[in-house]
Amino acid sequence: MNAIWGVLFILTGIFALAGSLHTWGIGNLFDQTELLYVLIPYADLIFTAPLSLVCGYGILKKMRWGNLMGLVCSGVYLFGSVLVFVTIIWNKHQKGIKK
Repeated sequence: MNAIWGVLFILTGIFALAGSLHTWGIGNLFDQTELLYVLIPYADLIFTAPLSLVCGYGILKKMRWGNLMGLVCSGVYLFGSVLVFVTIIWNKHQKGIKK
């Protein structure tokens, strides 16, 4: 089972890296001018993608710190998901107020 988790963390890191560089489908990360569009993708690029890759490596190589890093990485992704959901709800609420 650990090998599956290691591979999943590595794939998550690769997809976080690729998704952040393209600002989740909006365009190139480095061409964006709106701070709101780049906050979470920059966090993915700088922190979560490398963390996932290191975590996956640690799990695959059965390092002592691999499982601990897996818990930390999962917590970071849960916190990031909450931030994304709050942002989505906030933006929909703000658009409703402007009408």
